[in-house]
Amino acid sequence: MAKPSVDIRIGPDMNARMTMDMIEQGFLQLRSEAVQRYVVYNAAKIMLEEVVSRIPTGADYASYRSSLRMVQSGVVNPVFAVAAEPAKVEEVDGAREVIYFKPKNARKPHPAVKLLMQYQPWTADTLPFKPPASIALTSKRKVSAREVDGLREKLLKSRPEWTKAFKAEGVKIAPPAKTEASTDLAYTALRLEYGLGGSRSVAHWRPALVATQQRVAALFESDDQLARAMLDWDFDGWKAWRNLSAPAVPGTDIESFEEFQDKIR
Repeated sequence: MAKPSVDIRIGPDMNARMTMDMIEQGFLQLRSEAVQRYVVYNAAKIMLEEVVSRIPTGADYASYRSSLRMVQSGVVNPVFAVAAEPAKVEEVDGAREVIYFKPKNARKPHPAVKLLMQYQPWTADTLPFKPPASIALTSKRKVSAREVDGLREKLLKSRPEWTKAFKAEGVKIAPPAKTEASTDLAYTALRLEYGLGGSRSVAHWRPALVATQQRVAALFESDDQLARAMLDWDFDGWKAWRNLSAPAVPGTDIESFEEFQDKIR
């Protein structure tokens, strides 16, 4: 006869297991996502502070500095980024700005726009005609007066060549009385960052990235709420983090931000 054995097993019953599943799959996931959102949100906020603080205070960079903002793409697991607000369309400063074009339809560019791109950049007083917004996107870049003068001289020398090319496409040479365009803020940033065109270099994105990484790493030691969210089961302040947000932009814009970021690393 087999000896009786004592076999006590302690395990979750059905109700306890369901409760644990709800916690693991729901509550903890929400908490984890909230913490992640909090960290990423603050990283973007810090990055904005670090970049803006390094931009020179002169008039040449006032619109660039004021255009920077924090944005987000996505709702559940959003991506936060620092980006420039689309620049306003303004009259081109003929003494300090040059003009660029790109086709409205990249897959099927208008022949006249292709010619404008072939000879660009243009000065305000050498532009042969202003294409309508239906076929071209117009932007301007601030450069030095010396660069404008040199470009004007080059375009005037080649004027017979490009005049003939435009006429061959049936484009009437009709210089506009004035030209309006939006500032190419990405170029403004890169020109300042690297000193393009012989301008003074003021690195602001690269050191801002380094400073942001350091400050975000320090958050895990200095931010009491963040520490409690990860260690204190009774802390419920993380629930408000689920509502952290910034102005929304399409995911395609975030991709273009990443392209810019690749240029400053």
